[in-house]
Amino acid sequence: ALEYDIRDKEECLRLDEHCYKLNNGSAGLQQVAQPSLYDGHTTTVEKHESFSQENLEKSEIARVMSCLQRELNDFSINKSNDELQKQSELVGAMFRLRLKELTDAKTGLEGQLEKTNQEISSVEDSLHQLREALRSKDGPMKVAFSPRSTTSA
Repeated sequence: ALEYDIRDKEECLRLDEHCYKLNNGSAGLQQVAQPSLYDGHTTTVEKHESFSQENLEKSEIARVMSCLQRELNDFSINKSNDELQKQSELVGAMFRLRLKELTDAKTGLEGQLEKTNQEISSVEDSLHQLREALRSKDGPMKVAFSPRSTTSA
């Protein structure tokens, strides 16, 4: 709207300069019947002032709305930033908690594995000792179960 206003003012200035240079001897002049009548499309001073005032009012409203929109955008950006910061902190805290839980579980499982390995080793040692004991008694057991006919002769 302001561009139209400026353009109209520049056009009026050009017309004023052109009319100022005209005189009765200027080339291209024509006789007009009823010169007191004017075209309905021409602008009067009142119309021009009214149009300019409307443009000023519209531009002021647009400026105020632009400032309000900018403030609203700043508020929304700051609010989103705060929410993202809180979410980031919450995710970090939950991640650290989960990492601690996993570390504790790993430590517990490693302890249980060590105990299980010790029990397996103990059972293997016991089995080895039982086998040795059985082997050591294998000879006397063979004698005890040998047929009596060979010993009674």
